[in-house]
Amino acid sequence: MPDRDPTLGNHLPTRIARRLAPWNRRMRFVDCASAMLLSLLPLSPSFALAARATQEPENVAAESTEADISSMVIVVGPGGEEKYERQFAEWAASWRELAERGGLTVIEIEAQADQAERLYQAIPQADASGSGARWLVLIGHGSYDGRQARFNLQGPDLDPIGLGARLAEVSGTWVVIQGAASSGPFLEALAAKDRVVITATRSGDEASAARWHRYLLEALADRQGVGDLDQDDQVSVFEAFVAASRAVAASYAAERRIATEHALLDDDGDGRGVTAEALTADQDADESRDGDLAKRIVLIPSSWERARSAEWLARRDSLEQELAAARRDHAGAEGNSATTKAALRKILERLSALYREAEN
Repeated sequence: MPDRDPTLGNHLPTRIARRLAPWNRRMRFVDCASAMLLSLLPLSPSFALAARATQEPENVAAESTEADISSMVIVVGPGGEEKYERQFAEWAASWRELAERGGLTVIEIEAQADQAERLYQAIPQADASGSGARWLVLIGHGSYDGRQARFNLQGPDLDPIGLGARLAEVSGTWVVIQGAASSGPFLEALAAKDRVVITATRSGDEASAARWHRYLLEALADRQGVGDLDQDDQVSVFEAFVAASRAVAASYAAERRIATEHALLDDDGDGRGVTAEALTADQDADESRDGDLAKRIVLIPSSWERARSAEWLARRDSLEQELAAARRDHAGAEGNSATTKAALRKILERLSALYREAEN
């Protein structure tokens, strides 16, 4: 394994280069101007960091100085038919396994009476369990009558406006997975600051049973395969979304069928959402901020990540937010490109110094 990743310039440590790979793909980080900037960066001590090339096996416990335990709420709606009952149970079991591997506490809302009310009671309990990202996973059927989308539950169905109101009552970062058919309208109602919302469809009219949920689970579990796009031994929400969306498209293409589902992601709170294709397209970064938060959330951290303190991770995430903002400024700059290039360079130097600190 090489010590450097030439994609981001000869002076960037491998671990930083890998961490920034999704930014690179989405934000056109290596356009002509940025590539020239990075190639001319001075070989300062902060950029002379030699990255650790060895990979630690998953079963090696890496102790964090500040444990960050959070919760996952799993809601399993009624299947209606035996094949769906079995499928939903398998998906719920997979989510439980992933959550436990990630150190999350699982709260499961099974298909019993008054599911919606039990979900509403569970939301503040999940909020109180930790300071990291909380997860809400909806497994089941969806419906849309032309005006209102719903998620089918035992008892009253779940509507997006009601769920959005309950989530707004609690603080903290949430990842909401609505993997049912006709789930698109949930995205606008649930979008908010510090919240990643993913729906299996882009509209209520995509009403066929969605296969996207299966591929999302596979991507989240695939820490050293196609799910791990930047090869840092962990899969971010952004990476899982992209990998799952690509797998869905490939499955329909292999069957020579027109795709009846197009997943959306929103994490900038505007409620519009974007597809994986748009997130990874070669486009100006200032067109959308979607993806920035999803890149920083990982369900199962690598052993290297677990070994970092909460304070170090917060500093790293803050710098990556600055980097995203500076990249957008650079993409939209005309006569001020020298200033934005200088800002990019300073942030990269600070990131490199931070990783050097972590390695010492």
